[in-house]
Amino acid sequence: MRIINDTDWSTRNIKTFVTRVCYKEMLDQKFINKLVVSCRYRKKSPVRFDDHPGGWAYYNSHRMELTFVKEAKCNKIALAHVIAHELAHCQGLKHGQMKGPRYSYKPGWEEYWRWTEALTLERQKIYMPVEKTALTKAQDKLANAQTLLKQWETKKKMAMNKVSKYKEQSKYYAQRVEELGKATS
Repeated sequence: MRIINDTDWSTRNIKTFVTRVCYKEMLDQKFINKLVVSCRYRKKSPVRFDDHPGGWAYYNSHRMELTFVKEAKCNKIALAHVIAHELAHCQGLKHGQMKGPRYSYKPGWEEYWRWTEALTLERQKIYMPVEKTALTKAQDKLANAQTLLKQWETKKKMAMNKVSKYKEQSKYYAQRVEELGKATS
């Protein structure tokens, strides 16, 4: 399952809701693994309560979308109900085929999904970067410069060792070539 979350609701919590509803609906693991759930915000609706999420899904697909109102709390029971409704669409069911409280707002729908009140649904903590002062920026640049200097000094030392080694080899082989040249002439 893949969750594409463009809201500040916890992705982990949403995934838990979808997974638990999938198991309640007795869907097979292959279907669950292919499922892609997108989450985004929507405008307030004159028809739906703001704390009730909405959604849509393609018929006979593995793709669905959940929509939330940004400023509103989210009704957990309604969320599970919407997830089940959209999963039914993914399996090919149309509204006329979804009878009873399991997928529609018939009496008893809240009781059917009441078990979801025990699940956690929280907003993610948004971390705002702390604005750095001129002093902390300068300290960061100093630390970076010192690290690079140390690396280049190490490289310079290694280079000097290689130069010394190859000077010795060149000197040795120059003498060897000279000796072998004299011996063959």
